[in-house]
Amino acid sequence: MHTGMAVRQRGVTLIELMFAIAVLAILLGIGAPSFVDMVRANRTTTLTNELVVAMATARSEAVKRGGPVTVCASTGDGACGGTDYGRGTLIFTDETGVAGQLDGTDQLIQVVDGAPADYVAAGSTAFIRFFPNGRTEPAGDKVLDIERTGCSGDRARVLTVTAVGRVTTGVGAC
Repeated sequence: MHTGMAVRQRGVTLIELMFAIAVLAILLGIGAPSFVDMVRANRTTTLTNELVVAMATARSEAVKRGGPVTVCASTGDGACGGTDYGRGTLIFTDETGVAGQLDGTDQLIQVVDGAPADYVAAGSTAFIRFFPNGRTEPAGDKVLDIERTGCSGDRARVLTVTAVGRVTTGVGAC
């Protein structure tokens, strides 16, 4: 038996613990969807930036080497194919053989890995070829629509390579 001293309890009561858990659950319920959307938007932006760098590298190499350099959508096995640049890209010299194909004496400059499977960078052409003057082939603007499967609203990115080799990005609808 204690005499003269009050006993002080430490810790929390069950009601206080339940209240804290309820507040935490509410905050997570509000914040988690926003966090997931932010991560998805950042992945789309990362893929866009990787493609911008690939285009800039190809253009720079064409000017530096004094010959055509191509960026193509990769099939994943070291060959060009299709128009989904999200699966990866190949950057190579393209002076001999078939334009837009890694063949003959073409030299592979860089391989860019692809994005996660649920991201697409669908292009209007299977390859973009840069010449020493910075211009591109085929003629006209080349457009890549970059988005996550199942996205909605204005959450896609649009990458455009003009005939003079200028690369621009913008926001587009899914």
